[in-house]
Amino acid sequence: MAELDQKELRVLILRDGKPGHETKPDGFVRYLRQQADLQVTEANVRLPLAALMRPLLTLVINYLPTLLWRRAVLSLYGLSLDDFRPDLVLAAGGKSSFALAACQATENITGVLLGSARRLRPDRLGWVFAADADESWDRCVQVPLPPSAHGAVSRVVKGEVRTRLGLAEHQKVLAVLIGGDGAGCEYTLADWQHLAQLIRGFAEDESHAVLLSTSRRTGLETEKSLQKLIPPHCLRQAVWFNHREERCMADYLAASDAVLVSVDSISMIAEACSAGFTPWIFCPQRAELPSRVASLISRLESKGMIKWLAGDEVSINGNECADSELDRFWHGQIRAVLVDLKVL
Repeated sequence: MAELDQKELRVLILRDGKPGHETKPDGFVRYLRQQADLQVTEANVRLPLAALMRPLLTLVINYLPTLLWRRAVLSLYGLSLDDFRPDLVLAAGGKSSFALAACQATENITGVLLGSARRLRPDRLGWVFAADADESWDRCVQVPLPPSAHGAVSRVVKGEVRTRLGLAEHQKVLAVLIGGDGAGCEYTLADWQHLAQLIRGFAEDESHAVLLSTSRRTGLETEKSLQKLIPPHCLRQAVWFNHREERCMADYLAASDAVLVSVDSISMIAEACSAGFTPWIFCPQRAELPSRVASLISRLESKGMIKWLAGDEVSINGNECADSELDRFWHGQIRAVLVDLKVL
């Protein structure tokens, strides 16, 4: 690749509209900005007739010369690289990975996939950062967790956010981030009753406060059940995502002393770890995690990056927001990509 001669690194983010894929490129860009000046643009990409096209494109991209499919794949996605010619293209989903391959096949463009390459050849994608990465390819990197858009904040910022949320400096604050059925998890009323009991126990007096957020996966009916199970006075603030979609993650992580996350949401676990927390993990009684997810959770536990919720209490011991191991990992990977681009 020719050495970049412009001052800014030009970055294109391919968005496929799936919530779990949105935060990964944002997190990667957050780390990039700490080491390089960027010009960032986005493109919404949708794969038509996905059930038919995915196996077909996999065969075409894996086995045919790039000259025969690059332009056709870009056209299929409605992508043009004429107006904005990126140096780096980011994608996070399987359906957008084919568009990424077409960008990577274009001269002087490097691709980054933040997720599994599945059956695509990794060398067709550029860099691949995934929990199940095949490290026999030198640009495939096995990651502990995907990059997060939110990092640890200073005491000043924490104080400002707390003031905005109506929280006192002396209060112990717990962020509760809830997913729902999926990733091998099936929640029952008994599980939600257990969670409600934990929240009631933590927020027993004015010295403690809970910030709660559900997600799209939680579902409207589960939210209605939780609203009945958790007394309003136990929640300093609550975002019921399926009643009213609201982005609160940055504020919640900035204001909190500890975080509790449901095991089904790897993206929310990543958000908490990247913010410097060792999150408590809440798991339903019925949980058969896919092998890939189970292996990831096991690695995080062995590295002390998460802790399983045991018993009926959530404790806060000292300052949770220490230097993030996840931050150190991603700083190193970003540097490797920038060296590859001849930016550093």
